[in-house]
Amino acid sequence: MKRAFPTDPPFDKVVAVFTTRHVGKGGLAFKTGGAGPEYDCVPRNRKAAFDALVHCGEGLDLDSFTAAKQAHGDNVRRVTEAERGRGAHSHDDAIPDTDALVTNLSGVPIGIFTADCVPVFFYDPEKAAVGLAHAGWRGTVGSISQKTVEKMHAEFGSNPAEMWAAIGPSIGPCCYEVGPDVFHEFWERFHYAAPLFRKTFEEKWHLDLRLANRLQLEECGIAAERIIESGICTSCCERDFHSARVHGPAAGRTLSVIALKS
Repeated sequence: MKRAFPTDPPFDKVVAVFTTRHVGKGGLAFKTGGAGPEYDCVPRNRKAAFDALVHCGEGLDLDSFTAAKQAHGDNVRRVTEAERGRGAHSHDDAIPDTDALVTNLSGVPIGIFTADCVPVFFYDPEKAAVGLAHAGWRGTVGSISQKTVEKMHAEFGSNPAEMWAAIGPSIGPCCYEVGPDVFHEFWERFHYAAPLFRKTFEEKWHLDLRLANRLQLEECGIAAERIIESGICTSCCERDFHSARVHGPAAGRTLSVIALKS
């Protein structure tokens, strides 16, 4: 279990963490959906993650954990008291068709699951609100980081200039090779597409998804010095993190969680 933000003020009011492959047991770890004996470890591993948070003194309740059925889209949902606990114990109950969650409820951890995609944490200490986005290449093209900032502004009055963001472990530009379909999507969408790509072979490029989200956040008004990066490539560090590129269809998921302390 690793922290996305430091622990000193203003981060003493928030918990923001992501798991490694060493939390829980079984290759699927925090995999969402699915059935059969190979998925039996998933509930145990979620409990292990929250037990670790309790042991660290954070005291987050698994029953209040709220998650979504991620769809590689750009939908952002506010978590209210009515949504508290959706997806905590069953993927079937998770908030549908959503890839980013925001809330201003204390003691309600919101979470996403990744295995190379970019987890983006959001914290507004002034309005006491948090958010978490799952930014794969499709979500990034759909400006999910920008839309999460806009949702926090609309719901809580968050000012991007007062917000903090953290970019968690994800596949780095060293390993993330894409084809012309992804290349052209980014070139058509973003004026800053050029520095995101490095050509490797004919019709093949390496894409910097983390930089794409950083630039998106900066365009929203979050200062560069308020964006914290883990710098971890999930493909290079596949012994410690789940990677769909390395582990294939059997890959587990890294669980990222953020919550306002009660």
